[in-house]
Amino acid sequence: MAYVTDTAEALAQLQTAPSLAHSVYNIGTGQVTTHKQMVEAILRVVPDARLELRPGKGDGPQYPAMDISRIYEELGWQPRYTLDLAIAEYAAWLRDGNPF
Repeated sequence: MAYVTDTAEALAQLQTAPSLAHSVYNIGTGQVTTHKQMVEAILRVVPDARLELRPGKGDGPQYPAMDISRIYEELGWQPRYTLDLAIAEYAAWLRDGNPF
């Protein structure tokens, strides 16, 4: 998972860097976020949300987290948004009448 603001900032840094040592950089949190964690975070921010997490293929992630050390080491970029902060900002944006 990566919040749009973090992603945009990372892309801007990559595009404006005077030079880059690599042609590929991962952008994300560097951590795996499960569907269960996402639902729990939404409910912390929007307690009256009606969500149902149906049984799936398992609780664990299917893929490992992407390594974001390259962009951090070269550009100092790291995500600013936690899952809860990202959901809170997005929920506020929706409450302000913006379309999803």
